[in-house]
Formats: sequence, C-alpha cells, structure tokens
Amino acid sequence: MKPVKPWPSGSACPEPAFPDFAKALKQASHHFADDSGKEWGSAHGCMDQAVSIAVEAAWPYWAMKRMYREVGPLPSFDDFMERYCKVLLATSKAGAL
Repeated sequence: MKPVKPWPSGSACPEPAFPDFAKALKQASHHFADDSGKEWGSAHGCMDQAVSIAVEAAWPYWAMKRMYREVGPLPSFDDFMERYCKVLLATSKAGAL
C-alpha cells in the first residue's frame, strides 16, 4: 500500500491519479443518471475504470473513502468497494498479487 498524507480540508487532493479517478466517477454518475437504463453499461465501465485507477494507485481505504466523498458520485461507496474487492480477489486468485 502506498503511503498517502492527509491533505487539508477544502483543498484539492494532491494524489497524481486523483483527477482521472474523479473524472471516471463523474462519468459514471452521468451515465447512471439516465433513468431508462440505456447508459448503465457505460456507467459500469466508468466504475470499473475508477476501480482500476484506485488499485493501480494502491491507495489506503481512508484515502479512497475521502476522495470518493469529495467527488460525490451517484453510485454508493459500498458499490465501489464491492467492485474493488472483486478485482483484488480475482487478481489474487490469478496469482498476480
């Protein structure tokens, strides 16, 4: 796990991968906002992208939770963490961890 220093409240997250993480979550929110469900496949793809960014960055739980809260996307943090855990489990089973 990569060490992450807390950043001051009200300031931008200094992590280099945060802008891409935030962008993926905002795009997921945009696609999930389509009540017809026609864009939900794209929304899931954006959530998977956000998960990939978080896994690659190896952020600690507290940092991911704070970043997620700061972005404020439509999908819940629990939904994000479920996807995150599935990726880690699949990677572990594949022997890549």
